[in-house]
Amino acid sequence: MIFGRPEAGNPAPAHRNPATLDVHVKKSLESTKGGRPRKLETLKGNFLQYRAGLHLYPCGPKNNARGPSVTRCAFVIDQSLPRGLIANTAAILAMTLGRNRPDLVGHAVHDADGVRHEGITRIVMPILMSDADGLAALRGRATPHETAGLGLVDVTEAAQRAKDYQAYEIRIGHMRQDDLRYLGLCLHGPAALVRSLTGELPLLR
Repeated sequence: MIFGRPEAGNPAPAHRNPATLDVHVKKSLESTKGGRPRKLETLKGNFLQYRAGLHLYPCGPKNNARGPSVTRCAFVIDQSLPRGLIANTAAILAMTLGRNRPDLVGHAVHDADGVRHEGITRIVMPILMSDADGLAALRGRATPHETAGLGLVDVTEAAQRAKDYQAYEIRIGHMRQDDLRYLGLCLHGPAALVRSLTGELPLLR
């Protein structure tokens, strides 16, 4: 079982009153068929982006003077894992990324009925495929770039096998780098740097 410990959260960001929604957003919300939007329209430069393959879908501009400095993010997961463990690994990577970079999470929003929806990611987060050897090699190539602004999050088999956080800490504390098996990595930082390290990897489908 993979575990996690709760962290003290930041105060919830201010949210928009649904009564003040822009006219074009109201039109987008009203443009439905069978209860589903027919088209997603721009909300002050923000966007929802849907692409082929498996993604965690964001809303947010690539460049925003008040937004995150991170311009690219990629999850890389061992394609041989069972689907449930792939999903669990992605969730753990995303949780740690959000804890380390709360500025990547948008503010809460409201739908046309006034129901609150918590903020989600502001950047694109593609999920890419590799294998155990590829992940270890990628970790090795990426580590020297942390001084250049690259952020790294990893999930190892040591975490997957541990019953609680203390057991994980003890287990990984006795393991050398060469003994670690990586289940997944998250790389985030300057777009050119992240792309140079992950650009050849295929999407998880």
